Parts: sequence; structure tokens; C-alpha cells
Amino acid sequence: MYEYFQGKLIEKDPHNVVLDIQGIGYKISIPSNLFEKLPLVGASLFLYVSWVIREMSHTLYGFRTKEERDLFELLLTLSGIGPKTALGIVGHFELPALEEAVRNEEAQVIAKVPGIGKKTAERLIVDLKGKLKISTLPKNKTSSSKIQDALNALLNLGCPPSSAEQAVKLALEELTEECDLPSLITAALQHQRRQRSH
Repeated sequence: MYEYFQGKLIEKDPHNVVLDIQGIGYKISIPSNLFEKLPLVGASLFLYVSWVIREMSHTLYGFRTKEERDLFELLLTLSGIGPKTALGIVGHFELPALEEAVRNEEAQVIAKVPGIGKKTAERLIVDLKGKLKISTLPKNKTSSSKIQDALNALLNLGCPPSSAEQAVKLALEELTEECDLPSLITAALQHQRRQRSH
């Protein structure tokens, strides 16, 4: 139903944020690794969201990237995995690390997630093989977190998600060597302006 939210960050803690969107406050649960990457209270925040409806609750879950949100929703389709466990997995792993653990059948790595035992980890590996979709953004030598920070910067400036991802992708292809975050954002903005002018 909802694809993403963008609004003013009103409250934050390691488990939830509250976003003000046109005078309505939305409480959104977040993965643990997102808290330290959140902006200051009062700043604009963009999150991809998943709305999980249960008999006794309707809960919004928020993520920095579409891939993380899609992984969360994929995990919910697996037997024995509820929202709390799925959020724990997303919060514990960067996507490439999870894909590597699944590919190499490293159940002991996945079992480090709180609430997941060895048997559940082994079943997850079987269920996830061939199903994980990792971002198509080229990595060159620039870290994935820096790429995501650049993408979020464009989103917070009001760029549409598809346009922002395309601009960052073009910037990475242009900047073939590792670059700092300001250079990446500047190059991506230039590509985004060119897209709008055509």
C-alpha cells in the first residue's frame, strides 16, 4: 500500500522513529543498524516502508533502501519468521554479507542474529537461496554505505527514487575510482539535473 514516506523527524530511538507528514505523526519501527545513521531531530527523513497487518496490530517498518525493505518482506513469507525476527536479520546484516552467508551456507553466521538458532538459520539458507536481490548499483571502490548516503542525500533534496538511483549509478560509472561523499553527491546531482533538462 505504501512505498515510502518522507517527512520531518520528530522523535527517534534505537527501535522507532516518529515522522511528521503534513501534520500527521507516523510511528515507524526501524532495524537496529539504522539508528546511528539517522539525521538530527527536525531534519527531513526518507524511508522505504512496509505495512504489516496482524490481528491485533497494524505496524509500519522503515528502511533506508528498497532492497532492505524487499528483504524484510521476503523474510516474512518464510515459515516461522515474524516481523521482529525479520527486522533483526535486516538490522544485523549488510545485504552483501547476508547474501555471502547464504551462498556459502554459513549457518553459524546467521545464527548470531538474536532469536535465531542453528536450525532456523539452516532453514533460512535453504529458503533464501536464489531469492535474494542485491542492489544493482555499481560498487567500484566506493563503500556501499557511502553510496547509500549519496542516494539518501538526493532523496532528501526531493529527487524521485528512480531518478536518484539512476543519477548515483551514472556518477559511480563516471567516477571509476573511490571518491569521497561530497564528490559523489555533486556528480549525482549534475546527472540528475541533466535528466530533468531532457
